[in-house]
Amino acid sequence: MKLLTINSDPNAGGSTISLLHLLAGLKAKGADLLVVIPSTGFCSKQLEKLRIPYRINPYIILNVWPSLKCADDIWKFFPRLIRNGIYSVLAYSRLAKTVKEYRPDLIHSNNSLIEIGFRFSHRHGIPHVWHIREYGDRDFRLKYFPSARRQQKHLAESHTIPITEHLARHFNLDKKYRVIYNGICSTADVFYDPNKENYFLYVGAVNENKGVTDMISAYVEYCNPANDDKLVVIGRYNDEYLLQLKKLIADTSAESRVLFLGQTENPYRYMQKAKAMIVPSKCEGFGRITAEAMFNGCLVIGRNTGGTKEQFDNGLALTGKEIGLRFSSTQELVNALQQVDDYSETEKELIIKDAQKTVKTFYTIENNIEQTYEFLAECQIPTRVGIQQIG
Repeated sequence: MKLLTINSDPNAGGSTISLLHLLAGLKAKGADLLVVIPSTGFCSKQLEKLRIPYRINPYIILNVWPSLKCADDIWKFFPRLIRNGIYSVLAYSRLAKTVKEYRPDLIHSNNSLIEIGFRFSHRHGIPHVWHIREYGDRDFRLKYFPSARRQQKHLAESHTIPITEHLARHFNLDKKYRVIYNGICSTADVFYDPNKENYFLYVGAVNENKGVTDMISAYVEYCNPANDDKLVVIGRYNDEYLLQLKKLIADTSAESRVLFLGQTENPYRYMQKAKAMIVPSKCEGFGRITAEAMFNGCLVIGRNTGGTKEQFDNGLALTGKEIGLRFSSTQELVNALQQVDDYSETEKELIIKDAQKTVKTFYTIENNIEQTYEFLAECQIPTRVGIQQIG
């Protein structure tokens, strides 16, 4: 199997980490791999450690309309639209050279927001596999270019791997797809430290789409002199949004107890000691951070939507009990924070153990690699139709 993978994120995002785990496993199974990325960074460094070759295609962009989130975006809209069109042509041309040199059996796009791999595959008769890791609209407020309807049509014409059942329903997939959950841990590995510290934890991008404003508002209401729990926030943020959050906690009991730590290379050590992880995202495609927290022996408080809900539902179906605390509103999140304080240590440990059982059942790296390899093998064809015509 010669697999060419296109990844749009050179940084340490969840989709990139999931891809790296997958590629390491596919390589171990004998697959011949080549990765195309837009720039060097975390992804390229990890690929070098894995001894997986890669090519830089700096013109890879997401197939979405330019942003219109602020006044500055309005006058930049048409220049950005023109730039995107030019980049699309240049990215296609450079990809053609890579394919002619590498001659893959399959082209794999690591998220549903990259269209160049599909366009090239469709034109030259090479099987294409689309990994659907996000909603696009519900989680990132992005609009597919030129329309969501055309994107759904293209997905229907490809082989697809949605990472949750909910994503498959969202895109109305009815054939040529297989739901394969992300791989979070090895079958034999789980971690549990009963000696927790007095802080709640958030890990992820610090922005409105991730529900961080709701989380801060709930924590402000939860804080009082009777408790001394802190809120540790780990992840990238911009200064403007951080200022908004600091205004929410100003002159409240929470002001000195919310710690914005930025990014860290090892969030697992914070998960292992936290009272609970809060996952307030409006709609996660999968919720990798949810499964990682459970794997690390951390109680999870999660919004009852998207991939987070599906993980909770899987746990409930498997164990017959809730494996975390669900919420659908800011007030319900306040109640969940208080509920964690009311649990005995034994009650919390039982929930965590059921959550870890769920992770080991559904989200192991071994399952992810085996299922993906089998699906890719079904998708590939023995002849490379059209490659000889690429110029």
